Amino acid sequence: MKTEVKPAEELHARFLWYVLNKIKAAQLLLEAKQQSISYALFLYPQNKAWNIPNANTEQFLLNNLIELGVIEETNENAPFQIGKEYEHENPTSAGVYYYLKINNVAFDKYYEKQQKLINKYDKADAKGNLLTFHENGEIEYIDSDGNEYHTKLNKTLNQFKLLKFLVYNPRQVFKFDELAKNLNKVKSGVDYPDDERRVRDTIQSIKDKLMYKGDGLFESSYGFGLSCDVLIKK
Repeated sequence: MKTEVKPAEELHARFLWYVLNKIKAAQLLLEAKQQSISYALFLYPQNKAWNIPNANTEQFLLNNLIELGVIEETNENAPFQIGKEYEHENPTSAGVYYYLKINNVAFDKYYEKQQKLINKYDKADAKGNLLTFHENGEIEYIDSDGNEYHTKLNKTLNQFKLLKFLVYNPRQVFKFDELAKNLNKVKSGVDYPDDERRVRDTIQSIKDKLMYKGDGLFESSYGFGLSCDVLIKK
């Protein structure tokens, strides 16, 4: 359900979220929002946390925010060193101060947009690729990217009956003839009574009801199975 290596899109979003919150924290220290903030970009030492950008990436993100008009520079950058008392000593840390003015309306709008994206990633990390099956027919699915899908299935129809069978047998692939046993009997006059066609059409109709076009929900290999985690609610 969870992956150790984050996709590039999520890493970029979390790096940007770090920079935005660093700006916001500096702003909270000001007496008036109109004042400029000093933003310390550390060149040494480098933080090793996976969700914190290195100095080059952090500088790129700051410059991008400047180009977008979210923030603007008010003075030239100034280098700094911390923990160096004597000529021969190495500093404990060093970097560059950015002096920035925050364009409050643009910043707040950009911050809110990024917060929604981070919330989606957090939800995916916690519950991603999870199907919640309610016995009353309600279905909820959160894919591995944190996108949510909802529907309600009629308990008398093939969609519900087939999905219920798969839910109670998660992460197993069943052959078409095994799956077809869970479907209603073929009505007279149906043009395609073969098991594979009926199962495939039912699986597709479940996806259509959810308005889900991805491939993470079902696994297909000479049959079908659920390739997600399952939560059953009576």
